[in-house]
Amino acid sequence: MDKETCDPSLASYLREREDLLAVARAAVGNVHVAEELVQDCWIRWTRRSYPAVDARPVLMRIVKNLAIDWHRRRRVEFAALEEQRLLQELQPDSERIIIARDRLHRVIKALETLPPRTLLAFRYCRVDCLTMKETGTRLGVSESRVSQMVSDAVVHIALALDAKKD
Repeated sequence: MDKETCDPSLASYLREREDLLAVARAAVGNVHVAEELVQDCWIRWTRRSYPAVDARPVLMRIVKNLAIDWHRRRRVEFAALEEQRLLQELQPDSERIIIARDRLHRVIKALETLPPRTLLAFRYCRVDCLTMKETGTRLGVSESRVSQMVSDAVVHIALALDAKKD
C-alpha cells in the first residue's frame, strides 16, 4: 500500500514510523520492545483520532511516554522479582532446618547438665531479661557471682556445640 494513497492518519504514521522506531530503540535499548512500543503508539494514535497535521510531535510524545511506562513496569517487575528472591533465600531448606534442630537439641542437653543455680542465673539474665542485680537478688548472690554463673553457662553451651562438630 502506498503511503500517500491510504488514510491520512495512517499515512502520517507510516511516514514517521522509522523515526519512531529509532526513538523507541534509543529509549529502551531493544529492537523487539521498540517495535512493540511503536505498534502500541499506532493503537493509541488511532483511538484518539488526532489530526494528521499534528502527527509527528504527537506520535513522538506517545512513543516517549510508552517508553517511560515500559521502564517503570520493568522497575516494578524487577523489584518484585528481587523481593521474591530474597524471600526464598530467607526460607530455610530442609538441611538447614535439620542442622538448626540438632543445634537446639544440643543446647537443651547442655542446659540440662548445668548446676540448678547456674541454670537459673542463665535463664533470668538471658531468657527473662533480668539485670544482673535483679538476678543476684533473686538468687541471694552478688552481681559478680551472677556474671560468673552466666559466663559459665555460655561457655558450657559453646563447648557442647563445638564438641558435636568434631
